[in-house]
Amino acid sequence: MFKILKKYYLSYLIFISILFFLTSLVGESVNSLYEDLIFGQTLAIILAFFIGTIYFFWDTKWGPKKRKKLLSKSPFLEFKKLGFKEINDEIIGFYNNYQVKISYEWMGFDSKPCIQANIYFKQEKENTFISLDEQIELYKSLNISNNIVIDCLTKQWSFNLRPTKFKVIETFIESATKILIEKRLKPITLEESKNKFIKYKKFS
Repeated sequence: MFKILKKYYLSYLIFISILFFLTSLVGESVNSLYEDLIFGQTLAIILAFFIGTIYFFWDTKWGPKKRKKLLSKSPFLEFKKLGFKEINDEIIGFYNNYQVKISYEWMGFDSKPCIQANIYFKQEKENTFISLDEQIELYKSLNISNNIVIDCLTKQWSFNLRPTKFKVIETFIESATKILIEKRLKPITLEESKNKFIKYKKFS
């Protein structure tokens, strides 16, 4: 229960509460500061409950249903024809020996629905991590602007009505895997990447 409250409600409650608190401090009102704070906090709880509930149902009910429907259409259908498998509402397979995960995200980095491709590789050569400059150069060469992810290249294609075409996504994956091969950055599986991330968290 606490995990649900933390994920779907808490951040909205904190943000709205701070917003109303600052408004009470600087704004003019016929009420006392105490009355404004009580009113603001009550309204913050109501708004956070309303927004959080919509987010909860979209993330757990409406979103997965739409995701399941999209996986039966392009561009996911073409990847299935290439041998990719549908696992947990995602499409996972191999391209040039690199494991690739393709998914539908209802809210991407720019807060729009998107198709997301993850390509997994070892961010190290001869047991030494590649430098941050090398990672930034790699991302720039592939026109990726989001944050660097451990052992993974992540690219998103936002859309409004129609998802990004299969050929656009495949061209990116083909280019990305060729660059990884050229830079001698070896493949890693999704499971291996998850295990490494767990180890990093334990040691941090």
